[in-house]
Amino acid sequence: PQSRPRLIFIGVRNDVAGALAPALSSTHFHPEAQTAPLTFADACWDLRGNTEEDRMLSATVRECGRAQPHKWSTHHALYRHFKGNLASSRNLQWAAWNSTCGTITKSEIALAGIVHPDRERYISLEEAKRIASFPDPFTFTNRKRGLERIGNSVPPLFMRALARHIDTRILQPYIRSIPE
Repeated sequence: PQSRPRLIFIGVRNDVAGALAPALSSTHFHPEAQTAPLTFADACWDLRGNTEEDRMLSATVRECGRAQPHKWSTHHALYRHFKGNLASSRNLQWAAWNSTCGTITKSEIALAGIVHPDRERYISLEEAKRIASFPDPFTFTNRKRGLERIGNSVPPLFMRALARHIDTRILQPYIRSIPE
């Protein structure tokens, strides 16, 4: 449930490139979507509480959020009005229950991060894990390290889909073409 553009390069060793050429010749190599986009509600419907580790909103962000007609459409002029400058507000996003989340960045500085749709706090580490498709039992040492790792990672479910696609589109045809 994260809207995050990715560009993936797949390298092939020169010694096997010739054998893989038929499988690699397709101009449409990317995998097809396996599901419709998931919303924040789809991923986090049961994570409703606040914890001690949650990062609460600053007074400036709370004022800006209350002044916006729609919390999930950030108007940067409001930040200039309340704070006197834009600061890092360009990296501030408001989550909405009925849409995907934006990119989880590797750090939350000043006004940066994703704000929970209903609560006056940034998304929790548990919510960030769900948005990035990490399994619930997966643990991080703390919020800061967790968000840093999530922000730098390729989401596990995305990586699994890509690996399966490579297996079915490149590796299996190659293996079937090897004479016994």
